[in-house]
Amino acid sequence: MTGRLPVSLRALLVFVIVTALSIGGFFLVRNSVDSQNVALLQGDAAQVELLLQASAQSLQTQLRTIAVLTVNAGSTPQAFAAQTKTVTAVPGASVALVDTTGPAPRITLATGPDLHTGAVPAALAGFVASGGTGMSSAVVRAGSRTLLALESASTVYPRVLAVETSLLHPGTVTPNRSKAYSHIYVDLYASTRPDPSQLIITTYGSRPLPSPVASALLRFGSLHWLVQAAQKEPLAGAYAQNTPWIALGVGLIVAVVLALIVEILARRHRHAERLVAERTEALLEAQKDLLRNERLAALGEFAAVVGHELRNPLAAAINELYLYTMGKEDSIDADSRVHLERAEGQIYRAAKLSEDLTAYTGDREPKLDDVEFSDLVRGVLDATPPPEGVEVDLEGSTHFVADASLMAQVVTNLVTNAYQAMPAGGRVRLGAQSRGDGTRITVEDTGTGIDPALEQRLFDPFVSTKDDGTGLGLAIVQRLVTLHDGAVSIHNTDDGGACVVIDLPRGALSPT
Repeated sequence: MTGRLPVSLRALLVFVIVTALSIGGFFLVRNSVDSQNVALLQGDAAQVELLLQASAQSLQTQLRTIAVLTVNAGSTPQAFAAQTKTVTAVPGASVALVDTTGPAPRITLATGPDLHTGAVPAALAGFVASGGTGMSSAVVRAGSRTLLALESASTVYPRVLAVETSLLHPGTVTPNRSKAYSHIYVDLYASTRPDPSQLIITTYGSRPLPSPVASALLRFGSLHWLVQAAQKEPLAGAYAQNTPWIALGVGLIVAVVLALIVEILARRHRHAERLVAERTEALLEAQKDLLRNERLAALGEFAAVVGHELRNPLAAAINELYLYTMGKEDSIDADSRVHLERAEGQIYRAAKLSEDLTAYTGDREPKLDDVEFSDLVRGVLDATPPPEGVEVDLEGSTHFVADASLMAQVVTNLVTNAYQAMPAGGRVRLGAQSRGDGTRITVEDTGTGIDPALEQRLFDPFVSTKDDGTGLGLAIVQRLVTLHDGAVSIHNTDDGGACVVIDLPRGALSPT
């Protein structure tokens, strides 16, 4: 049917619903995997924070030990060098002892490139002044160098501060040599927020870490460091990362399969409904044909009886009328002659009806022979010549196998109907031509055509468009053509007349 969807609405609805559920499942699983990645990343950040806390505690202990042991040894350069040997072994590291007992803090002992005895450098003055027994840190600028400063004082000598500085390279990627955390990027800030000016170390670079980012805050004394971590690759694993896409793919496959199943079932249902409708219609038509055939059979039996019983009385009436009028032409007055002629006409009409009934109901087997259509037409025209004003044209002829007398009656009935359809004159065209599957005979007139309201009933018995017609002419034509295993139809022409078409099969019958 034109405009019909290639698939049923049910199949489309199933596909849309399952696809929507698959997409929803995709986002749900992906969110779950992302949450798992974030949780794992947060755990790694927390572990890094614990490691840094342990390192900070170790540094605090180391700085306090340097201060206590150096003072106990008399604060000599030799004692200080002995205590700072492990610290100064790190490139860029400096260590100093700061005495805060005077009006201004002073460096009493120092080693390394960035700290020297005497006044505290201006870059570290504020940092040293805020020192205490707890550990603190700051990122400071000493000329073109960026330093991480750490300080702590022991509880034994709280006025003596141990200060350590380390050279930083902000923005320079530091390789992550810890295999346990090689799968993540780490940024460490000497502040509680990701401030680029307080960046201590990065394994990613000066750019912000790629999302998602996990954070952990290191709190140790006055030291507050921010740890940020980002994953280099999904921490949940490749399979977990691909699970949303697998779920989506499986869902789409299920959607297609279910839609196909629903479509197949829908098409089978539509096919079954169509078969039921067709068979119901065929049964109704068969019932109508059965009832019609039963009525026609009953009518045929009645017509056969009536035709047979009327034939002899009508023939006797015609003979009696003929004998009565014979030899009395001069003695019958004009009024009596009119009545006699009318009676004779009605008797002949009744006789014609009797003959038609007999012809329609008669059970006759066609006697097949080779028939030349032009010879058949000439015989019909000799017996039924056209009335004045009507011309008959033979537009084609061919040989075919049929019962010549029955086909002559067929053509006679059709020609007679054509004559009656043209009371003011006209033209009748007859033709026959061979076709691949048989022979086609046409009889066409230029009359008034057929009434569309009667088109479907013209071949029914006793259906006539003429007041004096018997309604059996076309019914007899159909019956005789059917005896030849042929088919007959009628339609209006473009010129306004009617055309009767008879198709006779070529191989259905053979000459006897």
